Amino acid sequence: MHLKMCLFITALFFILQGAFAKDDDPSIKITPSGFAYYQIGQIESYTPDDGSLLPKMFDQHFNGRLTLSAVINQRLQIIVGGEAELGSTGTTDLDKKITPFILKEAQGIYSFGDPEISFLQISAGYFPFKYNPESTNLGEYLFRSGAYPGYVITDFDFSKSRLMGFNLASTLFKNLHLNVLFTSEYKEPPYFDYSLSGLVGYKLPNKMFDFGAGICFNRLIPISPEKTTIKEYSNIVKDQNGVVMENGDTVYYTKKGIKVMGRLTFDPKPFLPFADLLGPSDFKLYGEFAILGLKDYGTYYPDITRRIPVMVGFNVPCFKMVDIVSLEFEYYGQDPSLWANLPDAVSKDKPDPYTGQVRSYFKWSIYGVKTITKGLALKGLIGRDHFRGTDPVGNYDPDDRMNGPYDWHYKLRIMYSF
Repeated sequence: MHLKMCLFITALFFILQGAFAKDDDPSIKITPSGFAYYQIGQIESYTPDDGSLLPKMFDQHFNGRLTLSAVINQRLQIIVGGEAELGSTGTTDLDKKITPFILKEAQGIYSFGDPEISFLQISAGYFPFKYNPESTNLGEYLFRSGAYPGYVITDFDFSKSRLMGFNLASTLFKNLHLNVLFTSEYKEPPYFDYSLSGLVGYKLPNKMFDFGAGICFNRLIPISPEKTTIKEYSNIVKDQNGVVMENGDTVYYTKKGIKVMGRLTFDPKPFLPFADLLGPSDFKLYGEFAILGLKDYGTYYPDITRRIPVMVGFNVPCFKMVDIVSLEFEYYGQDPSLWANLPDAVSKDKPDPYTGQVRSYFKWSIYGVKTITKGLALKGLIGRDHFRGTDPVGNYDPDDRMNGPYDWHYKLRIMYSF
């Protein structure tokens, strides 16, 4: 079914290109881009210590990417890119891993109206998506999270999401931006459930305030309903009165849910007399919150405040000596395993039964970038975020590793891009 859908999308774009292309402009412009980097890092401490990672584990990665962008008749853009990696596995085996050239982006974008200032764009395929322009590590909750369980994911130097599906984008009055997305789940089982999302963003003409909001009907259309809502005894919703019933039927925990997001950025530079001495990111104060599931469920999800991650960030003024240094802090009162419907037994009120360590619900990170010369940059991060290990093809470890109050890790990357 998904192969047929891909073929349909491809055919649709060629039909659009043929229908809207001008006969006097048959040009095709192809632009290559990419990057290569060397990265080192170390996990100083992590929880739970189940033996799958070495204490103070040192890891390193070589990574390369190549992307081709083809613009056809100024309206249709086709982007295809992939990456390959060589590095450590992040396990006690200390085996090297060689990731073959894996597709990281494959999308078509069609622009309506004036090609220079398009009022409407339709994207389809597999594409990166970012709605919070200031987030450097934490945040971007709407698509880097789940509802029931309300997990959160972060990736070093990639504060974005990779989505599969359709994106309808429109910019009105230059400052109002709208997105409607219809996407298919490919990261977390059960796979291929469809979600519908909408986002709005507005920036004041003086650029002092930038704010936005969004909603995601997560797994709105399940492909296999019996996997999205498992009707087994262990998955029955219970409260203090026993089994929960709705309309005469037993209620089961489900991975379906509604997520909402709000964000705000304050930039005082338009009113600072020395603004010319500052970099474009300096002094920005920003924040984001989300509700990962609007509905309460029995004894496991009784409190909506436990399902609200809140992030606050500040860009340290560097006066153009460094591109950016951002400090980000987060509080999130629940951090379950990635795959299970039910949250971990560990709570902030009692220690982990295996390690004896009390879980910390505070996250923090310091992220910085320094451009050495054109195309060459040094990037680094230190913090306690939502770090998860990955396998050779990029699948995430089910467990968040930075749970304890003293857990932290660092990463350093030197990167050339063109």
